[in-house]
Amino acid sequence: MKRVRLALLAALAALMVAQPAAAGVNWPAKQAGPLADAPGYVPIQNAAVPRDPTHAYKALFNAETGPKDKTKPLAQLMRVGAQVNGLMLANVPTSNIRFAMIFHGPAVDALLNDKAYRAKSGVNNPNLPLVAELKHAGVHFYVCGQYMAGVDMPRADLIADAEVAEAATLVMIRLENDGYALIGE
Repeated sequence: MKRVRLALLAALAALMVAQPAAAGVNWPAKQAGPLADAPGYVPIQNAAVPRDPTHAYKALFNAETGPKDKTKPLAQLMRVGAQVNGLMLANVPTSNIRFAMIFHGPAVDALLNDKAYRAKSGVNNPNLPLVAELKHAGVHFYVCGQYMAGVDMPRADLIADAEVAEAATLVMIRLENDGYALIGE
């Protein structure tokens, strides 16, 4: 049941990121947050579960699917950016935003350095500005070592902020055991 609720929350968050700003008749305008490369956030008045600056938000975001368009940031990174922006706009201190991401499968390409990304895609990595902002906000980036070994990807192809974990599954188990909510794609 917990996984179903988390999957539903993840789907709703993805819809929030994917939708353009409302016309402003029924809802307030989307606010730009401190992360310039991430989507803004629509503040919801009298929300059933409001953002709380005293609450510790602990979540592990799973990223497995690669982008449809290699010239645009990965949707999962945009979702995390929107959530960080929303929490920061509500004055939640970064010490209470404990987010991590685990990358495996084609999503790993989002954490390639420009040289390796350009070799695969023909363009510079469009994810790097947002990754830098998220890292500065305290988000941790893990890459599945089993995936890297399986495709023989050298560590040198990754950006310095990406940490190679033994396995994506172990990261998921460990952080869930530590109280992190697992947010799927």
